[in-house]
Amino acid sequence: MERDKGLGKVLLSPLAGLFYLVVKGRHILYNTKILKSHAPSTPTICVGNLTVGGTGKTPHIELLIELLSKDYKLAVLSRGYKRKHKGSCEVLSTDNSSKVGDEPLQIKQKFPSIPVFVNANRVEGVSQITEAYPDVDIILLDDAFQHRKISAGLNIILIDFNRPAWEDTMLPIGNLRDSYDQIHRANVVIITKCPPTLSPMDKRILTKKLQLYPYQTLLFSHIDYDLPKPLFAAAAPYKTSENTIVIAGIAAPKPFVNHVESAGTTVQPLIFPDHHNFTPKDINLIVSTFKKYDQQANLITTEKDAKRLLDLDLPEEVKNYLYFVPIKAKLSDSTDNVLLNKIVRYVRENSSYGRIHKTTNSK
Repeated sequence: MERDKGLGKVLLSPLAGLFYLVVKGRHILYNTKILKSHAPSTPTICVGNLTVGGTGKTPHIELLIELLSKDYKLAVLSRGYKRKHKGSCEVLSTDNSSKVGDEPLQIKQKFPSIPVFVNANRVEGVSQITEAYPDVDIILLDDAFQHRKISAGLNIILIDFNRPAWEDTMLPIGNLRDSYDQIHRANVVIITKCPPTLSPMDKRILTKKLQLYPYQTLLFSHIDYDLPKPLFAAAAPYKTSENTIVIAGIAAPKPFVNHVESAGTTVQPLIFPDHHNFTPKDINLIVSTFKKYDQQANLITTEKDAKRLLDLDLPEEVKNYLYFVPIKAKLSDSTDNVLLNKIVRYVRENSSYGRIHKTTNSK
C-alpha cells in the first residue's frame, strides 16, 4: 500500500509541478499589475485558506458576524459551491441548497437579517451588494483568497491544526491549491480545529513554524459542538443511542466522527465527498443501513449536510431519528478582542466613517 502511494506521488509529480508554475505565474501577473485587481470602496474582509476545504471557513464567517453585527451593517458574499443554479442572486431563508449552496443557506438561516449573496464573480457580487444595500459597512467574502480579481482590504487565512499547510504539497499530490508563500498576503492567520486545551508550549511551536511577519496576527481557534437537534419536526428530542449512523459529506469528517464517538456510542460512518449532492442511491444506502439496526440507532449529520438532506424525499422512519450537530468556531484564550480591534482599525482607515452608525467599545 505504501509502495503504491509512493508510486502514485512520483507519477503525479509533473502535474503538481505544472500546477505550481501556473499558480505562481498567475500571482506574478497580479503582483506586477499586468492583471488588474479591483479594490472595493466598501471595507471587505476575506476568509480563505491555502488548501482545498476543511479548514472551517463557514464557522469563522459566523464568528465574524457575531463579533461585528452589533456595531456594523454586514453582508456576506459567497460563491455558493456546487449549487445547481449558476446565476447570481440574494439568498433567502426559504431557498434550498441546490439553488444557493449549503453554506450560504446555513449562514442566512442562522442570521436572517444579514444580506447574503452568491456570485462566482466576486467583483460583480460586491457591486450587487452595494447597489442593493448602500448602507452596508463591511462585506465578508467567503473563500475569495485565490480570487485575485478582487483585492480584499483584510485577509484572514485559516490553517487546519490537523493538516498543517507548511507540511503539505500542491495538488494533485497534496491539498495545497495555492503556494504556501502566499501566506504573506494574510493580515490574520488562524490555526483552526485546535484541541480546546492547546498548551502555551504547543502555541509557541506553531508560531515558530509559521514564521509570520510583524504585521501579521496569529490566533488559534477550536470547534465547539452543540447538542444534536432534530432535523425534522417529527423527530423526538435527542437521546444518546447505543449505535449511531454518521452521515458526513464534508472535507474533513474525522473530527466530527470522533466527536460523535466521544458520547459513548458505536459509530457506523457513511462518508461522502465534500458538498455532496445526495442521490437516490445514497438515500437507499442510508435507509438500508438504518434498517439493519431495527430502528435502534440515531442518524447524526453535520450542520452543512443538513441543508442538503432537507431537500430529499426521506422516509418518515428515517426523519424520526435524524439529527444534526450545530457548531461554532471559538477563539482560544478569549482573543476575540484581538481580532475585533484589528478589524476596527482597518474599517476606520478604509471607510467613510460617517456611514458607521455606531462606534464599538474598542474604539
